[in-house]
Amino acid sequence: MNAPAVRPRLPEKPSALIRLALADLAMCVEDPAYRIVMGSYWHMPGSECFVCLAGSVMAQTLHTLPHEYDNPEKYDGHTKSRLYALNYFRLGYWQKGLEEMDAYEPGILPADADMLHVVPYCDDSYRFEAGMERMAAHFESVGA
Repeated sequence: MNAPAVRPRLPEKPSALIRLALADLAMCVEDPAYRIVMGSYWHMPGSECFVCLAGSVMAQTLHTLPHEYDNPEKYDGHTKSRLYALNYFRLGYWQKGLEEMDAYEPGILPADADMLHVVPYCDDSYRFEAGMERMAAHFESVGA
């Protein structure tokens, strides 16, 4: 009898979670089995597997196959909260993402309101990634 597959535990720190997601997103961009569509799908099979930021984590780190449908509700509470946090982060909802991870504390958000803005991926994937990296760097600078 085969032992059930053990899924990796997603990072505790928001900075590490965002960087993991960006690395997984880059792998999905390079893989012809995937198409990046932020907002409509988590991990939706079709002629290509449609994934968002969290869906790329499902595909790469959590090892969901391209022909499998997946969403956060299929996971334990810890993983589910990280996937939802990534969804909030990609939308620029820093505080909601932190709250989803139980990592929000007063003073953790940047004082510069312009820094909170994340350009949508469909508008400019490079600026989206730069904004997400800026978010990760800020979280890291405050120990999150």
